[in-house]
Amino acid sequence: MDKELFNFSDYDQTFFSFENRDEQYASVKITGPDAKRFLNGQLTSDVEALEVKSFQQSARLDRTGRVKSFFILIHSDNDSFIALGNRELIAILRDDLNKYIIMDDVEISEDKESYLAIISYSRKEGLFSGELGGLPVYISKYNEYSDLEELTNEQYNKLQFLRGIPALGLNVSLEQLVTDTILNLNSVSHSKGCYLGQETVSKIQSRRGGAHFPILAQMKEDNHSYEKGMDIMAGTDKVGKLLGTISYDSRSFLLISALRKFRVDGMKLSLEGNAANIHYLPLGGDFNQEQWIEALYSEAVEVFHNQGAKEALPLFKNILKIVPNHEDTLETIGVIYGQLGEYEKGISLMDNVLEANPDSIMAHTNKSLFYMKLGKIEEAEEEKAQATVKSFSHFGKEAQQKRIKEELEENERQEIERREGMFKQVLEIDPEDTLANYGMGDIYFKKGLLKEAQESLEQVIRSDSKYSVAYLLLGKTLVKMGNHDSALKTLKEGIEVASSRGDLMPANEMQQMLNKLEKE
Repeated sequence: MDKELFNFSDYDQTFFSFENRDEQYASVKITGPDAKRFLNGQLTSDVEALEVKSFQQSARLDRTGRVKSFFILIHSDNDSFIALGNRELIAILRDDLNKYIIMDDVEISEDKESYLAIISYSRKEGLFSGELGGLPVYISKYNEYSDLEELTNEQYNKLQFLRGIPALGLNVSLEQLVTDTILNLNSVSHSKGCYLGQETVSKIQSRRGGAHFPILAQMKEDNHSYEKGMDIMAGTDKVGKLLGTISYDSRSFLLISALRKFRVDGMKLSLEGNAANIHYLPLGGDFNQEQWIEALYSEAVEVFHNQGAKEALPLFKNILKIVPNHEDTLETIGVIYGQLGEYEKGISLMDNVLEANPDSIMAHTNKSLFYMKLGKIEEAEEEKAQATVKSFSHFGKEAQQKRIKEELEENERQEIERREGMFKQVLEIDPEDTLANYGMGDIYFKKGLLKEAQESLEQVIRSDSKYSVAYLLLGKTLVKMGNHDSALKTLKEGIEVASSRGDLMPANEMQQMLNKLEKE
């Protein structure tokens, strides 16, 4: 998650009403004892895994894997589901599903409820929970959230654009192969059983993925006139077709349905003569509460050190609104109360720390200090004793963890020796075997034998110039050797090979390494 790209705090505790959107929304109920099984066989998402009181994004395809409809699917009760989405698409879905209800005990009926969606990084009980655009969202039937800020249509449209929320005419078109749309990212399960169109989707996915897919290009300068549907060029190479443009936080972005070669996160291109950086959707990555809390905590600590305890206290308390039992925050607030002379409050916070982590040594240590300040010597000694006992327990656990680590390292060493023997036997028969040379390159790299690793990996590339992961490992080897220029050359060649083949995982890792090297 990159906070620099997308300001998550702008959207926390906001909501949008589906009926207030520019496009008209509608919903239908799908009920009956066979509803879950029936929907799982008809839709792209894993309905069997959808828990009650939660939702997922889903779609309906034709037999050739092309989009007929897409929507939010809510599991409202044991045998009851709600499909919520664009009015036109919901009508298509209803008509389509009705054709397939033959022997199933399923009924599809009109749903007259109105719905709103709340973006909230703290849990809201009793609502339908799920994700939209990689953000935690809660859907409610009733508009009882007047204390929250409602997003304008413009704000919501930016959210759709930058976070990859499926939108008709933006990142999804009807009769488009689903693998070429944003739905393939957030509405399609590639591990569940059969559904209409699954065979085509599976074939495309198991090869190199969709020929096109939406990505964002962040433009260094906004001095070009763009038209939706135009071909976006990088020199003489066609990158893809323009889906739309938007400005966010003083930056200009293009949404492009891009060819595989250019779908590498962090890639730098010259598009239509303007410098651009490529970003995956959702912009800033999927929301991660742990990383978000870590960032908020770091910010609060910085205020604490630079401005003082009173200024930092509200920031720490805000973290507890999101994660009430966050141990570090509880402990820090307790310490702040101690610094402010409010020892009873500090003791209460340390009790909360012990509820979150009964093994906390510092909670007892701080309580001992606070009791001492209050003149309660007996209580202070008791807390000090508790801290001592838990210290011994902590050291015992550390020793056990050390033994486990040593056992794992020994197992790994034995496995490396086994693989090394096997690869050497193969290379005695065929010194140019790519798999064996790559395996030896990996083993040499792990052992720190960098020159030997380099030789093995260069042999792989001589034998098979399309072996993309060999470029990645060779790049890592050259970086460790301090061979900066050769590493740059290898990574650039590797990115070109991997992106052309659709090997996006090694391509992305090499691009991250390349960007870091170019900054040095």
